[in-house]
Amino acid sequence: MAQVSIEDIKELRKKTGAGFSDCKKALNSCNSDINKAMDWLKQQGLSQMAKRSDKDASEGQVASYVHTGNRIGVLVEVNTETDFSARSEAFSKFVKDLTLHITAMNPQCISEENLPEALLQKQTEAFREQALKEGKNEKVLDKIIQGRLDKWKKEVCLMDQIFVRPGGDEQEITVKEALAELTNQIREKIVIRRFVRYELGVSESDYVS
Repeated sequence: MAQVSIEDIKELRKKTGAGFSDCKKALNSCNSDINKAMDWLKQQGLSQMAKRSDKDASEGQVASYVHTGNRIGVLVEVNTETDFSARSEAFSKFVKDLTLHITAMNPQCISEENLPEALLQKQTEAFREQALKEGKNEKVLDKIIQGRLDKWKKEVCLMDQIFVRPGGDEQEITVKEALAELTNQIREKIVIRRFVRYELGVSESDYVS
């Protein structure tokens, strides 16, 4: 039997939305073949993301958090399909943890698709000026800028950030992966609809969601 790697488990989780242990079991059962493991999960009814993608998510919660010292405040709306699931302990914990994550990590948007063009252009020019000051060869300038942009996007897009949760976590996962796990757990579509993060003394125009 092939050794199951953490990288394969993470990839399978991204593709299917199944939980960590279910992905590990699927890969063990399929000799670490990801495509076969995806089929295995579908047969077991454990791949939920695709199943729920066309469902309407109009229930959910609006949650808030004000950090100690009253200098940072966060509002977030997370939707799901039914009021029953919206009131569940797992859903409520995810929403609460998300407000704390946004407070700590200061994301600029939910996903890359929501990244404002003006902010992207501003950051591109900043990286260009930085590379030129460093004396980078103009022949590889675009490649350098793109590499730095890709890294920056993962830092500022909520879905791509490593999920910061109280007490830490034995598995380092992104917000997107945590969302997929919750979808698999409650068997309903979940959408992080919008958020706003206020910080004392920072202009409101600096916030995007």
